[in-house]
Amino acid sequence: MNRNSLQSLFFLTLCLIFALFTLALTATAASVYENIAADMEENHMTRTALSYISTKIRQSDRVSAENGQIITDEDGFISRIYYFNGAIMEYFGEEDAEFQPDYGYEIAAAESLEVTEENHRIYINIGINNRVYPLIFAKNR
Repeated sequence: MNRNSLQSLFFLTLCLIFALFTLALTATAASVYENIAADMEENHMTRTALSYISTKIRQSDRVSAENGQIITDEDGFISRIYYFNGAIMEYFGEEDAEFQPDYGYEIAAAESLEVTEENHRIYINIGINNRVYPLIFAKNR
């Protein structure tokens, strides 16, 4: 082999290595971006659910915890926030209407919702994506 052939081979090998590293870097960056976007979506859904429940409780005149549900009273209508089929649901209807869990609409996908009432406080634990988010509210007297 002459010297020009070796230089050409070296240059082609160098270009090939550069192209492979560029491709690997692009694939890694795409994977990182995908993970960041998924985490942002998860955080958005979690914040939305927590904010919705907090706002609903703060806007209500009367709030209670019954049978693992958050119940708010609004001028003869009640709103129930409860856990059903892997989601936090809300049912809004007349106070004396028959309640069916599948009548509500989904607020957010979740793993659990625990609601208790003690010492004029409502304690809420929401399980989303293997984490538990606690909320505590002073009950209106």
